[in-house]
Amino acid sequence: MAVMEGFTRQETLALTGTTSNRLQYLDRTELVVPERYGNSKKPTVIYTWEQVLEIRAIKNLRQEVSLQTIRKIIALLDESGFDNSLRDKKIVVIDDEVYWVMPDWSDMPRVMKVADK
Repeated sequence: MAVMEGFTRQETLALTGTTSNRLQYLDRTELVVPERYGNSKKPTVIYTWEQVLEIRAIKNLRQEVSLQTIRKIIALLDESGFDNSLRDKKIVVIDDEVYWVMPDWSDMPRVMKVADK
C-alpha cells in the first residue's frame, strides 16, 4: 500500500483559503498539479507542502495582477533559467509593472522586471 504524504483537496482548500474552482484551474493549466492516487474516475488528490505554499503565493499575487500575468511571470522565470516557483520569491507590483526582488548578500538587492500588468 502506497503511503500518501501531503494534503487532501479539502485540507488544501482550508490551508490556502482558495476556492475549489481555482484549484481545478491551477491543475488544468498545469500551474500546480497534485498527485492522484487510486481510482482513476475519482482519485484521491494530494498536494505537497510546496504546492500549498505555491497556491498561497498565487492567491496573494492574484490580488494585484491577473492569472495571465502570473503565467507570464512563471514562463519568464523558466525561460531565464530560474526556478519558476513563486512560493519563495519577493514579487513587488508598482503601478503597472511587476518586479522580482532577488535575494542577494550585498548591500543592494538585484531587481528584475518580470511582467507588466
